[in-house]
Amino acid sequence: MNEITEIKNLSKSEIIGLATDTATDAIEGGYLDPILARIYVDKMELYIKSYKASIKDSSITEAELYDKKELLNKFAGVKLEVAESGIKFDYSNDSDWCELKEKEDAIKAELKVCEFFLKAVKPNTVVNPETGEYLSPPIRTSTTSLKVTLK
Repeated sequence: MNEITEIKNLSKSEIIGLATDTATDAIEGGYLDPILARIYVDKMELYIKSYKASIKDSSITEAELYDKKELLNKFAGVKLEVAESGIKFDYSNDSDWCELKEKEDAIKAELKVCEFFLKAVKPNTVVNPETGEYLSPPIRTSTTSLKVTLK
């Protein structure tokens, strides 16, 4: 049995394990260049995202044909339910909310100016005139990744 063709029968943890093992074996075994592997996976991700978008409406329509209990039991290892998602609320019809939002926006603008200034500060070079303390530049953190842009 080819595990990849039988992915529909695997649990979430089994799929993660299969992906990890397959990638490790291919890279460490010298069967696949890691950069090419990353490019292939990014292309597959785009394909899957587009495929999912293409079947979204028809899969919801099909799922609505089942009652809730039947839908939960029909597909082994998968919990399916038709649900609302991406719910948003528009509060702009309330004057109190609008007033608070204006204050929030003003504070965000002030923070942005402050952050821009602090990014340029070098340690022990600028003194806060109100406190007499040196201003500290922000602590910069980042992660290293391989950026892939499909053309």
